[in-house]
Amino acid sequence: MNIGRSKEFVRDQSLEDVLKELNQSIPGCMSPPYETPQYPVVLIVGAPRSGTTLMLQWLAASGMFAYPSNLIARFYGNPYMGARIQQATLTYDSNRQIFTKEQSLAFSSDLGRTEGALAPSEFWYFWRRFFEFGDTNFLKAEKLAQIDTHAFLTGLAGLEAALSAPIATKGMILNWNLPFLDKVLPHALFINVERDPFYNAQSLLQARERFFGDRKRWYSFKPPEYDLLSNEPPLSQVVGQIYYNRTGVQDGLAAVEKSRKLSIDYSAFCANPKHVMSLIIKKFAEQGFDLEDHYSGPSSFKESRSVRLSQNECAEIESAIANYEFS
Repeated sequence: MNIGRSKEFVRDQSLEDVLKELNQSIPGCMSPPYETPQYPVVLIVGAPRSGTTLMLQWLAASGMFAYPSNLIARFYGNPYMGARIQQATLTYDSNRQIFTKEQSLAFSSDLGRTEGALAPSEFWYFWRRFFEFGDTNFLKAEKLAQIDTHAFLTGLAGLEAALSAPIATKGMILNWNLPFLDKVLPHALFINVERDPFYNAQSLLQARERFFGDRKRWYSFKPPEYDLLSNEPPLSQVVGQIYYNRTGVQDGLAAVEKSRKLSIDYSAFCANPKHVMSLIIKKFAEQGFDLEDHYSGPSSFKESRSVRLSQNECAEIESAIANYEFS
């Protein structure tokens, strides 16, 4: 799993071994008071490098949502237990007997990776407990039929129950199987984040360079159309990756009720996050759930729109964008 990764992103095998041993033993140790989420689960979807991490950080920092922290994510075999351990060691540690430094939430990350025990995690270890992918991140019907839906929902319910708030988490790992989530989570709210294709592609290309030191290496989730893209040059490849992420999400959300989906333009979000929160509150209300509006977050975020590629590279990306006819 570490082959080709840059030094900063190499996983510590000793930690991986401990986590594996720990999470094989804890699934039945503590059980939440209910087995399915009682509130809408906010699922952030969209292409990689489109602003999904900032969206999750922002929701986490609002204080209005439960979320999988870096600490909780290490207990992916039992999120309820992880949340209780977090409360015992951090949330309720008012005398600072265990941790002496203030745990605060920031709006910075490194390719989706955040810093700090309470910072939001992508939570992919939890998702991969249930969803085993092959060459791409699309699961056929027969694979979905084998999912332990009960354990998946109980894991989410445990996080919600322990933290006493609706959950916000990333769901991008199932960008091409959103109808499954729509079915098993009838009160989910899908937030689809879309970014200007040029800046999205530029960021994704540079993520390859940072993560692998090689822009030819594939970074992040693979669409069902991966074979069509595998022989393309890197610049047109990342554009295709974004396009098929977008169309996969759009197709998957087509049949979802309007009250349960929200498409957010990344630039508009950065310009006025408070307005986006009002839209989320409205969607909750349309489903019959009250979400108290006590927004005190940033009035805006600085959006990076700097061009960091050569003129020829920019032209190649723009040409690929035109060929794919982004909607």
